[in-house]
Amino acid sequence: MGDDLPDLPAIADAALSACPGDATGVVCERCHHVCRAGGGHGAVRELVELILTARGRWDEIVESWSAGTAAEGFFARSDAAGRGD
Repeated sequence: MGDDLPDLPAIADAALSACPGDATGVVCERCHHVCRAGGGHGAVRELVELILTARGRWDEIVESWSAGTAAEGFFARSDAAGRGD
């Protein structure tokens, strides 16, 4: 995730590039995903939710926070371990 000209090399190399909604125009044009939220206002959280939803993990994580078990199940588990890879 980047928002200005110095971030362009990393954005070009990233498998998934993203920027906050208030990033400079040239950065927005070159990113795979432009967040609705601005920098410092939830853009990273928005990207994390997007990725976890795409991986099929979002509902599980919401439920673990609701049940009070997030610290046990979420932080100790890697994606690879959870998929059986």
